[in-house]
Amino acid sequence: GLKRVGSSLSLASPHKVVTPLDWPCVIAIQCTSMISILSTTYVFSTAVFMVRAWGATDEAKAAAHAGLMIAAKPAFSAISSYWWGSAGDRLGFRGTLLVSSAVTAWLTAALGLVTSFPAAVAVRALSGLLDGVMTLTRSSMARISDKTNSAKAFSTFGVTYGLGSTVGPTLSAVLAYPCGGDPNAKDPSGPG
Repeated sequence: GLKRVGSSLSLASPHKVVTPLDWPCVIAIQCTSMISILSTTYVFSTAVFMVRAWGATDEAKAAAHAGLMIAAKPAFSAISSYWWGSAGDRLGFRGTLLVSSAVTAWLTAALGLVTSFPAAVAVRALSGLLDGVMTLTRSSMARISDKTNSAKAFSTFGVTYGLGSTVGPTLSAVLAYPCGGDPNAKDPSGPG
């Protein structure tokens, strides 16, 4: 019931024992979570330039292709998330999380090697299918927390998502053309 704590009412018992979180484990889970977040968001800032380099010349086509390429990963990740949860239950979360993280990181790097829009969509879709990180990290977090500390444990996902969603596109934009501007762009001061 409600109890008076100082000058306010509280539902919490003043003698409630809170289980301490295993912070090294929480940090390890969130580091693997960051792999999936970065893999999903890093193309947000550069996708339109990528599809233009592959031949999307008008703005509508470039926007549609960029949107499709960006959406392929989360769409296919949604399709495979139940399977990844089942795999974690059957095979263990640590092994499946490590395999999914490694494959996701590899496919993220592989996108830099593709030379066409269809190949990019295929790599992003495959990355989504094989990215069980978000499903597995949440299940892992549930296993290391209890009702006294789960709110604090799961709030770290918000911090990780915010950080990854900021760092991914920013780092991608900075590294897209490290030696200068887009080599495919027309020089505004030169002949048109």
